Amino acid sequence: MSGTSGASVEKIPSGRSHRGRILQQAGLVAAGVIVLAAGLGYRQVLQSEGYQEQHERQVRHATLIPGTRGRIFDRNGFVLADNRVKWSVSLDLGKVRRAIRAEQRRIIAAQRLAAPAPSLYKPDIEQVLAEARRLVAQRHLDRVNRALGEPGRPAAFRVNEVALARHIRDRRPFPFPLIPDLRIEGEDPSRRLARFVEQLPTGAEEPLSLEPEVVRDYPEGELAAHVLGHVKASADGESEDERELRRRLAERHNLGANSFTVSAGHRGATGVEQSFDAILSGQLGHQVWERNIAGERQSLLEQSPPRQGTHINLSLDLRVQRAAEAALRATRDANGVSLPGSAALIDIDTGEILALASTPAFDPNQMSGRVSQEYYNSVDERGGWLNRATQGLYPPGSTFKLVTALAGLRTRSVRHDEVIDCGPGLLVGNRVFPEHISGGYGPTDLEKMLIVSVNVWNYIVGLRVGPEALAAEARRLGLAEPLLVSAHDGKPETSQVSRGMVVPDPAYKRRRGHGPWSQGDTANLSIGQGYLLTTPLHMGALTASVAAHRTRTNLTLVADPGRGSLTHGGEPLGITAAERRALLDGMTRCVDEGTAGPVAIAGLSVAAKTGTAEYPKDGAKAHLAWAVGFAPANRPRVAFVVCVEGEDMTSWGGATAGPVARAMLAAWAELPDGGAEAR
Repeated sequence: MSGTSGASVEKIPSGRSHRGRILQQAGLVAAGVIVLAAGLGYRQVLQSEGYQEQHERQVRHATLIPGTRGRIFDRNGFVLADNRVKWSVSLDLGKVRRAIRAEQRRIIAAQRLAAPAPSLYKPDIEQVLAEARRLVAQRHLDRVNRALGEPGRPAAFRVNEVALARHIRDRRPFPFPLIPDLRIEGEDPSRRLARFVEQLPTGAEEPLSLEPEVVRDYPEGELAAHVLGHVKASADGESEDERELRRRLAERHNLGANSFTVSAGHRGATGVEQSFDAILSGQLGHQVWERNIAGERQSLLEQSPPRQGTHINLSLDLRVQRAAEAALRATRDANGVSLPGSAALIDIDTGEILALASTPAFDPNQMSGRVSQEYYNSVDERGGWLNRATQGLYPPGSTFKLVTALAGLRTRSVRHDEVIDCGPGLLVGNRVFPEHISGGYGPTDLEKMLIVSVNVWNYIVGLRVGPEALAAEARRLGLAEPLLVSAHDGKPETSQVSRGMVVPDPAYKRRRGHGPWSQGDTANLSIGQGYLLTTPLHMGALTASVAAHRTRTNLTLVADPGRGSLTHGGEPLGITAAERRALLDGMTRCVDEGTAGPVAIAGLSVAAKTGTAEYPKDGAKAHLAWAVGFAPANRPRVAFVVCVEGEDMTSWGGATAGPVARAMLAAWAELPDGGAEAR
């Protein structure tokens, strides 16, 4: 007994306590299962709607389809902007997934083998995938090269890696354009198309396909480019119509912000294409698809076809426009240098613009897609983006003498038959303001002033009138008002219209911080120099108003056969019949025997005023050559303006700008309803 009394004794649990512990653990497990089941039930039953919405957002996708743009015609129905089908050769990346994966494995294996420590090699998956896509795409493009080339001389198209990466990022569900346009210069596109169709197989599994796309086409190239403007990809920005359609489809089909793709389309970027974009664009169509996890389309849920935009007839006459631009391109100075310039011909009754030219220009066909930096720079270096007719701001020079004369007559500062002795210059303050011939013109009335453009007459009359009245007359004739504002909605008819015109007066000079106004400033203003700045089209509108004996001519770029003579607003010119006769006779004799001789056309009476203005050019003084006028002189129907930028002091109003005006008038005179009947 005593040998065992000090030893420890282990108690063995009874069967009852062991079963209790098992039951307790089983209860805990059961409770956990119940909680898990309840959670799953909650997710399946109570949150099923949320998961369904998330699933729908992942598999549903909407494609917005722009309508074909309306066409743009000239006033006689000649096409200025059209649409053409561009055929591209595209690759369905979804059908080459296996080939891309195999290429990935091959690249990784090759890189691992070439690595210094193969066991430590870790591939850059994104980089490898991009290279695999490129190689597979190039293999299929090489098939196309063989099909498009001559026997033994395949074409040499290469995959655009930047475009491929952009496509994967933005347009993955759609075929990738290997060759964006089968049309090339010097070859009939239908011939290329036929070779491709003949030599490449078709079928459900064929990844190559021909993809048609409607693109903007300008059959006349650079002609009227500044008026027409150009288009840009519709993905660059979002219209109100597009935002509203996205909202409706998102509500109807539970679409997220990333569930939309816009098919290739175009939106107006500049010119008439931009200002009339809402009319030209038509109505968006759409398709809503269900897609699989790879992004491939499965079933069409809803669709609505797009509608083409409305066609527009511009007021331009293609024949007159061609003549204006050809004459401007042919204009050179005494050194043979091609000169930039602008010109316009205006229907006096309606305000419709028959020609609106600016050179150098650009080819809007180059602007429909992504314009190359090389082309952009070439146009920029030539100054081709500027619409000189509506955006160029220049001193009008002696063409402004029409305003000085009207101000003098209306303020009774001079009579039309008053003879003023005009010497070789006029002393104003301590400075002599010169005549443009050394001996002066002697006795001069209004008519003689207009014939030979006498400076001194204008200095004297301008000083009599005063700067405020001169500026008021210029404003009365619209030189400070924006042009090409639609009478229907008050919006500009083209996006390229300057609002920086300057009609100076003493208050203007003070605001600019240039000190007090001087008599010398008035003398400069009287001959269209100094601070005065306007556009060529403003001077064209002013000339049309003078011809029609009114103060306003509302210009428009839109043709309307039923427009007839418009009420242009403003007021009568405010001079007597005798004063008007002297004004018109002086301008007519300016063509017949004065500075506007190069404008003359046999059998057509023309009234004109020329001008040579000084302006800064590359840090030196240069001449602007101006010509304004109207025809027929005795019954005005059209008004014209020409402004040419000289490179130096060798360009002159009548000699340089006159031939351009003559070319426009000659083209107009040959029209069925032109000046031939008035000869």
